[in-house]
Amino acid sequence: MGSHTESPGHPHPPNVPEAIFTARNVPRHARVPTASLHGNGGWVIDYTVVGTGTVVPQSLWMPQHGNDLRRHVVEAALQLPIFFVHPNGTLGIPVLDSTVNTPQTVTLRNGNLRAPLGGKVTTYIRIQWPGYEPFQRQIQIKDETPEHNQITIAKFAQHVSRSVDVFLLKGSLGGSLGGRIIGAIQASAGCWMPILQLTGYVM
Repeated sequence: MGSHTESPGHPHPPNVPEAIFTARNVPRHARVPTASLHGNGGWVIDYTVVGTGTVVPQSLWMPQHGNDLRRHVVEAALQLPIFFVHPNGTLGIPVLDSTVNTPQTVTLRNGNLRAPLGGKVTTYIRIQWPGYEPFQRQIQIKDETPEHNQITIAKFAQHVSRSVDVFLLKGSLGGSLGGRIIGAIQASAGCWMPILQLTGYVM
C-alpha cells in the first residue's frame, strides 16, 4: 500500500477534519481523486471515529475455497476504501435514509465522479454483523449508458445505503437504530462491506 501518515501532530487535510491515516503512494489502479495531503496528492486510508459511537465490529468476509481466495483476494487488484464525505467535511450517511436523490447522497464530495469499484458489472454488498445472519445483496455497478461506465460515488452510496436498510429491516433493527454509514471497503474482487457506526456505545 505504500507509506502512511498519521494526522496527530500534523494539520489535517483540508475539509477532512477526521482523516487520520493517509497514503502518499498507492498502486496505480487505486489512484482516485481525494483530499490533498499537506499540499501534495494523498489518499485517505481511514478516519478517526473516537467519541462519536461504536463502529460495528464485523468479521471480514472471505471466499471459502483456496483457489477463490487466491484469485479474488490475494492476487486481486483491490481498491482503497470509499468514504462518504460531504463538502463541509461531515462523514457518513444516516441509516434508513436511502431515498433516491436524497440530499445525503447526491451532495457527497466528489459524488459525481466514477466510483473506483474495480471495473466489474455487478458486485455484492455484504454485512457480517455479530449475532445476525450474514447478509448479501447484489447490485449493478455499471450504468445504462452505451459506454457502460462505472456508476458514480453518489450512486454507489445509494446502493450501499439501500442494502443496509434492507439488512436492518430484515433484522427488525431499523426503527430503533441510530447511526451512519461511514463508507465501504472492498473485501474481495466481487464484494464490498459497509463501515457502520452506531449512535452511542452499545456493543
